[in-house]
Amino acid sequence: MLPAGDGRGASLQVVGCAVWPFLFDTGWTLLKRIWHRENVLVAHRGHIYQRLVSAGWSHRGVAALYGGLAALAGAVAAAPLLDAALRPSADTVTLAGICVGAALLLILVSDSVNAERRRAPST
Repeated sequence: MLPAGDGRGASLQVVGCAVWPFLFDTGWTLLKRIWHRENVLVAHRGHIYQRLVSAGWSHRGVAALYGGLAALAGAVAAAPLLDAALRPSADTVTLAGICVGAALLLILVSDSVNAERRRAPST
């Protein structure tokens, strides 16, 4: 992902990987609101984590999901700081993990929201 050097770039990569669920949630929500021509300056409840809670997930469950995804990506991204030979495989695994994690978040929110709609009384 980042070229090897004195470690500062690798440290930045680890931090970026450790916060990716929050960056993804923000980016996805912003793009979705722009796509639907919503005013992005108006308060909303459209973030993935908010939709999961509204669909019945506990705050603790959502926090554990985001924290687990962040910790896993950060730990794999940090491996080259301990052994530079791990860089190529760590970069690949980190990128793949983030892609799978992003897909997981979207699937979970879609399934949770659909289940919530099925439970809601029809009007």
